[in-house]
Amino acid sequence: MIIVANWKMNLDFKQSLKLADQYLSLDLPPSLKIIVLASDLVLQDLVIKFKGSGISVFAQDCSRFADQGSYTGEISAKQLKKLGVNGVLLGHLERRLHLGESNSLISSKLKSALSSNLKVMLGVGDTVPGQSFKGDIEEMDEQLSAILHSFNASELDDLMLAYESVNSISSLRSDSDKEDDLDQILMKLEFLNSWFEKRFQIKVPILYGGSLEAEDLKGLAHSGMVKGFLVGRNSLSIKDFKPIIKALALL
Repeated sequence: MIIVANWKMNLDFKQSLKLADQYLSLDLPPSLKIIVLASDLVLQDLVIKFKGSGISVFAQDCSRFADQGSYTGEISAKQLKKLGVNGVLLGHLERRLHLGESNSLISSKLKSALSSNLKVMLGVGDTVPGQSFKGDIEEMDEQLSAILHSFNASELDDLMLAYESVNSISSLRSDSDKEDDLDQILMKLEFLNSWFEKRFQIKVPILYGGSLEAEDLKGLAHSGMVKGFLVGRNSLSIKDFKPIIKALALL
């Protein structure tokens, strides 16, 4: 089981290293692997700190430009690879909604990252609160078709999906929006599995991100549909992160 700790745009340099030390104190069972999604300012230090620990470091984004050049403010996949970063998250729901990232842009970033031999966690999910189930499925189909239209199966060995629904993220939905139940989540995950089987004849590991009650978490883990979970806010405090690790270790 994979646990992805998404630190997002939180923690300064010293706070990041302090939390990293606390992560190293966790008694991780062999069945659990941790991936830390950290900000660029601390990536290299985390690579050094986590070396040999079994904790991997991913960047939260990379440039669509494959090579060096006059792209002020950009960080290329090749530069991340040279830092020793294991992979990168692309197309996260928050970047789609807050920064207007298009499927075309995400596709370009994906091409750059995979060609640089980085593992990629590709964000996929419905972005319209309260949208019908059919609408959610159509949106995810559109995302995948647009992002992966120029790829073949042999290029996707280092790809995994990070599924998140706007309906399952409290900060992105209104009080009147209904949260997805476990059955809806499982049907969406089944769609994602079948999409890759039909289009590429491959299976792609899927990670789930979103709030879940303990019983739903257990049901999802036992369904065989997911290889792990994304943890946001609760990954920023070792006090909040430890219970999640313990709960998943018992599944």
